[in-house]
Amino acid sequence: MVLLVGLEVGGGGHTCRSGWSIRYVTGHPVPVGNGITICHTGRMAKAISVRLDDDAERALRTLEASGMTQSEAIRTSLLASADRLRRKKALAAEAAALEADDADRAEMLAVSELMEQLRAPR
Repeated sequence: MVLLVGLEVGGGGHTCRSGWSIRYVTGHPVPVGNGITICHTGRMAKAISVRLDDDAERALRTLEASGMTQSEAIRTSLLASADRLRRKKALAAEAAALEADDADRAEMLAVSELMEQLRAPR
């Protein structure tokens, strides 16, 4: 269950608003009278703790200065990092496939030889 305090969110067919006091019981929000807004968003969130070095702390502060929360900054950075890693692996696989393509390698050598012949004398 994800607990949200003082935010307006939709989830599970209902909306939790700031100022409401609810408890999530068997799929329905129920008032509990303590001034805390709690609702179930339908997804489980995983909380982790991280030790930041000085560089990571500065990077986090930079992202927070742009208006992101710590959680948004960390989630966005993790997703961007994973995407860069996927693209890097895909590019390496494409390069390996081209390297293994004998016809492509022969064409690259022919183009290289032609370029060398057309190069101005030193």
